[in-house]
Amino acid sequence: MDNDNLLEEYYTQNARKLRRMVDRILRRFSGISQKDYDDFYSLANEVFTGALRRFDGTQSFEGFLYACLFNRIKTEFTKRNREKRKTDTQSVSLDTPVGDGESVLGDMLESDFDMEAELEKKEPDLQNTWIGQFLEELSGVQKKIVHMKLDGLTKTDIMEQLHINEHTYSSNMKKIKNFDRSRVLHRHKEPELANVREGKLMNKVISQTAEKSKPKNYQVYAIIQRMYDYSIRLDHPLQRESEQWSNVMKGNLISDILQDNPIPPLVFAEQVIDGVVIIWAIDGKQRCSNVESFRRNGFRISKNVERYQIKYQTAARDQEGNIIFDDNGLPRYEVKECDIRGKCYADLPEKLQQNFNEYNFEVTQYLNCSNEDIEYHIRRYNASKPMSVAQKGITHLGEQYARIAKAIAGKPFFRDKGNYRISEFTNGTMDRVITESVMAINFPGDWKKKNEDICTYLKENAKVIHFNIFEEYIDRLDEVITQETAEMFNSRDSFLWFGLFRRFTRAGMEDECFIRFMKEFKDRLHGRKVGGVSFDDLNEKSTKDKNIVHQKMNLLELLMDEFLHITREETVEKFVVKDARLQSFIGEFNQSDIVKVIRVQPEKERIKLAIQSLMVVSGKKGFSDREVQKILSAGAPGEEEMDDTLLYLAALSDWTLNVNNNSRLFEQGNLPALVGVVAYAYRNEIDDRTCEEWLEKYVESFDTGGGVCGGIMEQLHKMISDLEHFAAYKRRRTA
Repeated sequence: MDNDNLLEEYYTQNARKLRRMVDRILRRFSGISQKDYDDFYSLANEVFTGALRRFDGTQSFEGFLYACLFNRIKTEFTKRNREKRKTDTQSVSLDTPVGDGESVLGDMLESDFDMEAELEKKEPDLQNTWIGQFLEELSGVQKKIVHMKLDGLTKTDIMEQLHINEHTYSSNMKKIKNFDRSRVLHRHKEPELANVREGKLMNKVISQTAEKSKPKNYQVYAIIQRMYDYSIRLDHPLQRESEQWSNVMKGNLISDILQDNPIPPLVFAEQVIDGVVIIWAIDGKQRCSNVESFRRNGFRISKNVERYQIKYQTAARDQEGNIIFDDNGLPRYEVKECDIRGKCYADLPEKLQQNFNEYNFEVTQYLNCSNEDIEYHIRRYNASKPMSVAQKGITHLGEQYARIAKAIAGKPFFRDKGNYRISEFTNGTMDRVITESVMAINFPGDWKKKNEDICTYLKENAKVIHFNIFEEYIDRLDEVITQETAEMFNSRDSFLWFGLFRRFTRAGMEDECFIRFMKEFKDRLHGRKVGGVSFDDLNEKSTKDKNIVHQKMNLLELLMDEFLHITREETVEKFVVKDARLQSFIGEFNQSDIVKVIRVQPEKERIKLAIQSLMVVSGKKGFSDREVQKILSAGAPGEEEMDDTLLYLAALSDWTLNVNNNSRLFEQGNLPALVGVVAYAYRNEIDDRTCEEWLEKYVESFDTGGGVCGGIMEQLHKMISDLEHFAAYKRRRTA
């Protein structure tokens, strides 16, 4: 069987046979997400190419390919899970009972148990699914702390071996205890309570109603159970993180519950997605998370709690523990007091534990909410106890982008290498760092001073690709950054460095060069005056004013270009369009579907891309700002060239109907080359179906292979060459 037939066999119907083979292999492994499947599909393309080249015909190709795929996937899986397997072989389960069996190791992490005294020398069986998921969320330092604690090391030993001070140790321990991470260790366990479940789960599809809201009541144990099975969701991306309350505030909450005092109602919002009801916690996340944390001995009640003597009524018992009855056969009751200071849940008397579990939360539940309704309610209910500026800002970003931003903020670059305080991961600061960086990279000309305005702008103008570009830059810098330059990425200046790296990438140099410049800037260039002004001078002024931000970015770019000997094309600050026909052409160009999808910004770029596309169609070679302005000043070229450009642009919109519009190929700077390849296809009579199939495959290879660097013509020649090869393959196959 020749190569063309093999290609057709394995790549028809979107590579259906190849994907099925990958699926069959992946079933042998556990813990694989949809993202992992996508990654391994891309890997399979690489393996297939190599197998095709090495296949000698001595066995069936299917068997040979399967062996190649299995070995490569196994190797990749081993590499990805090395840290997790290390955890599984060296750690004990945090759910392992210790001592008298009433405590577990996870509880000891959450409180002040003496781990060294309690740990057994013999390692018990592991529950690697839950512990692995918990540890994957931790930074490198935090993982080492957990391992050392489980090995019985004291706090002093850990600080000495890791070369950290007490503040760093305490900050990392607080992060380890964070509710959103640690609850994964507990959600699989049924709480040891009577009548935990009610008749129906809240995520069961319910009938629609005209009511806007309805009051409900949930006991503490029911709230906790629904948190464990995700019937109640505390993780809406627009919400603040957990761990916002002080120890005293947590203690006062528990005290109020034990006194049976009324607490402000919780506020939930019901949202129906794909026929399934999701209940989001709108107001009360801190109350819910702290109640759950206390229930699993996650903290001890502060010694500064306001009311610590709790009276409660309980049945009287004799010395053998039997309930005492009166002459009428009724239990005798007595009133007792308990000082709750310094106590965790397990330390409370049985009756107070029961009172805690059966406490009723009042709940206001909004029904049939849209995304906009939820955003509105989150802002409204946080008005009386304000979110931080950053926390409030992300509520304007929209759910989709907020989820992406929070996921990016959790990358190891920020947790392990950047110069960020632990508190900045919970108080909304890291969300601000992400949104400012996306703005500085993709829309510097439209910079906004307020984070709220940045989020609103991104919601209305950004695409997923803009966040993907930022994530790519993070990964590239993560590979080359040094400890000295990593300290320069802090909550104040990160957006400047990410925005500058975007400008650096256009020079086509190795990423290590950027790090060399950063070190030189830190050592010397920060005080270098250009035009009578240094970066230090600008740093004394408001850091987020649009004018100051632009001055800083331009100064950093000048210093970088000078240090790295980068020569830039002369730029034009603003294009002037006087010709009425050109104005009409530019307007029509920017109303096309593909330009709207790309969301070209700002106005200067909309003009520039329209004229550059026209220049490609007209066969011109120079595409600098100066050359664009020459076209604008000379007046409109022939009507035929402008009509052809608009025709090719419309065809490009048709070609992209079935491809991933969030591909990096559809960055606005690539648009002229894309228009050019359509022009080539039309002039060489390559049918649209072939072109659409080519573009679909080219998008995949562009994203997995790093894309094309260089100018418009270099991109265009690469695309044309690839299209020619694909068209030739199609002709041979149908001959």
